[in-house]
Amino acid sequence: MLKLSILEFFLISIPESFIFITGIYFLSKRFFNKKSLIVMSLLFAIEGYCVRMLPIHFGIHLAINIIFGIVLSVNIGKIPMKDAISYNMIMVIILCISEFISILFLNMVFQINESLINIKPTTRVVCFIPYFILFVFNIFLINKFIDKRKQCKNI
Repeated sequence: MLKLSILEFFLISIPESFIFITGIYFLSKRFFNKKSLIVMSLLFAIEGYCVRMLPIHFGIHLAINIIFGIVLSVNIGKIPMKDAISYNMIMVIILCISEFISILFLNMVFQINESLINIKPTTRVVCFIPYFILFVFNIFLINKFIDKRKQCKNI
């Protein structure tokens, strides 16, 4: 199990969900309603918190989160199913790459060799900061890449 503390839920899960959902909207090039963005972010964070409490293997919670993200994007975000699947998968890939780079950075620079699962919640929140910055940066980078690719197709 990958349980989250309440501190981690408020300081990691909710901001991460907000950026994740915002990234889906950025990729879909749709204007978003603030209310639906907040509702989707909170539901996604609560779902992630609940799924982490289930006694399941590591990869299964990721699949459940992807399915729930697609359902949220289609039903609340009004994004077409095909696009919702694509953008959720892109966001999960961006999320995984950002986490990998952040953990690599923490291991190389700060010599944190301990598993992030075993460290205290307050330390985990501090370790979240570089990951969060990378996540936001990578979303903008992918968004720019997709824009340039669409411009090349229009030529």
